[in-house]
Amino acid sequence: DLNDPAPLSAAFRQKAYRAIWVGRYVEAEALAQQSLDLGRQAGLPLLIAGGYQILSYSQIEAGKYREAYRQMRSLLDFNEIADPYHHQLSRLLNQMGYLFLEMGDASEALLWDGRALEASHSSPGTSNIEMQRYSLLNMATDCLHLGKIEEALQAVAQFEAIKEAPFFVHYRYYNRYLLLMAELQLAQKDPAKAIEFAREARDIAAQYKNPKNIARSNWLEALAQLEKDEPGEAVMRLEEGMQLADEIQHGSLRWKIRLDLAQAQIDAGESPVVIIQEARTMMDQTAENLSGSHLQESFLSSPWMSRIAALEKRPAPQKPSYPAGLTRREVEVLRLVASGATNQQVADELHISVRTVNTHMTNILNKTGCDNRTAAATFAMQHNLLST
Repeated sequence: DLNDPAPLSAAFRQKAYRAIWVGRYVEAEALAQQSLDLGRQAGLPLLIAGGYQILSYSQIEAGKYREAYRQMRSLLDFNEIADPYHHQLSRLLNQMGYLFLEMGDASEALLWDGRALEASHSSPGTSNIEMQRYSLLNMATDCLHLGKIEEALQAVAQFEAIKEAPFFVHYRYYNRYLLLMAELQLAQKDPAKAIEFAREARDIAAQYKNPKNIARSNWLEALAQLEKDEPGEAVMRLEEGMQLADEIQHGSLRWKIRLDLAQAQIDAGESPVVIIQEARTMMDQTAENLSGSHLQESFLSSPWMSRIAALEKRPAPQKPSYPAGLTRREVEVLRLVASGATNQQVADELHISVRTVNTHMTNILNKTGCDNRTAAATFAMQHNLLST
């Protein structure tokens, strides 16, 4: 019934979830607002709570942390007074934990996620079992950020005991599980295993079109490559992850990946100055947007801010100077192109996507002033780039 606001509210909420999954956060926020408005029109508390929940979720992903916190805090206060076992409660508590982890406050995140797990046990039903799974994954992640590997392993074991579900539900949190396992292997100093989990996570994320998790998979694989002393390969993976995070305009991944890209560039003998400046600008904007909220204090005292400060103090390494301002990666691409390789062959050789090759080629042509690949190959020969 198109005149009944209740089913329409639920439909807009599901559309908002889908938009978040594929990385369209602006669209998701608009759909969530429509769901909330229809829930209010219907006068149903469950729909209103659901509308607020999906709205704040879309705002977290877009980096609107203060707005999301205020809405969740208000709704949680209402729910805990009106009905402590409301089926939305564990979801909201989980979401609050996620918000604080984004701020870099893993201790606070663990408290919220622990409350979410407790709430999910308080009421039976399939949705609460699903919330138990997410709570355990979140708690394991929090523990890893706090260096509590044994506690993380315990949470993973509890998750594995209840992880079975129909695949249409299962793949969403299974993708999260694989990413968590990659992080866990990194914490246990097993980069080879971390790469296996990261690649499996990327395959599932690609199959179900989740760009955020593709970017995270690239990020974690790159961290494992750094552990294996393969900074060149790590730079390529991080550049791919950064490009995806930029495309979807994710609130935190954009600058988080840049922090590790800067470190990888240093290890590879490249200058990280530009990437560090970009990360600093994004992080300062995040801090400014948190003004007037106690979240700002959490963020400013987070390990992320310590990380950027430490990177800014490191001297830039000496790097080879290439003509026309070409980077080392662009020269590698140009050498392959000059040898006759197609973009697909370049992508296969360098283990990057064709899209990234296209980006490098555009930069090469712009910097060298060449009109096409043939002219660029001639430029490479004239400047002795084919054998250096």
